Amino acid sequence: LPQIQALLPRDLPMDRFQAGLWLQFSLTPRLAECTPASMERAIIRAATLGLEPGRDCCILPFRTRRGNGTEATLVEEYQGILRRLDRTGRIAWAKAEAVFMRDHFLCDELAEVYEFRRHLGGDRGPLVCYFSAVKVRGDDKPLVRVCTLEEVAEVKRTMGREEYEAWVRWPHEMGKKTALKRQAKYLRLLDEQEEG
Repeated sequence: LPQIQALLPRDLPMDRFQAGLWLQFSLTPRLAECTPASMERAIIRAATLGLEPGRDCCILPFRTRRGNGTEATLVEEYQGILRRLDRTGRIAWAKAEAVFMRDHFLCDELAEVYEFRRHLGGDRGPLVCYFSAVKVRGDDKPLVRVCTLEEVAEVKRTMGREEYEAWVRWPHEMGKKTALKRQAKYLRLLDEQEEG
C-alpha cells in the first residue's frame, strides 16, 4: 500500500508504522485468514487516524456476521485516543480513571467541579464508575464525563469475541477507554457545531 506514507502524520514515521504492523501480524496469526479488502481498510484507517499498531490500536480478526469469513477490524486503544486528542492542539491534558467506593470522588458536570483522590490504604472497595477529564487549552477547568457501570456494561455487551476477551483480562483499562472515547466523541461534536 504505497499511499500509506502520505496518510501518516509527521510524528509517526513509516518505519515505525510498518514495525507495528509486522508485530500485529506476528502476534495474531489469525489475521492471515482475513480478507485482503478488510486488511487494507484497517491499515488505511490506522494510518488516516495516525495510530501506531500495537501501541495506539490493534488490528483484530473477527468472524463475519454470516460466519462465512474473517475480516480485519481496527480497534483503537486508550493510548490512541489520548494521542489523537493531543494532536488536535486544543487539549492541555486528558485522562480517565476507575473510581472505587473508598476513593474520594466529587463531580458536578454542570458546574465543572471535580476532585479525585485514589484511596491508598489497601483495598479500594467495589467499583463505582469510570470518568474522563479533558482540559481544553484556554479553559479554566477540565470537562468531566462520568460513565456509569451500566453504560460500560452496555458497551461491553456489543463487543466481538476478541475484544470481549480484553474486557475479561483488563476490565479497568477497557472501562477507562470507554469513558475517554465517549468524551472524545463529545469534543468532536463541539468541533462540528463550531464549524457549522
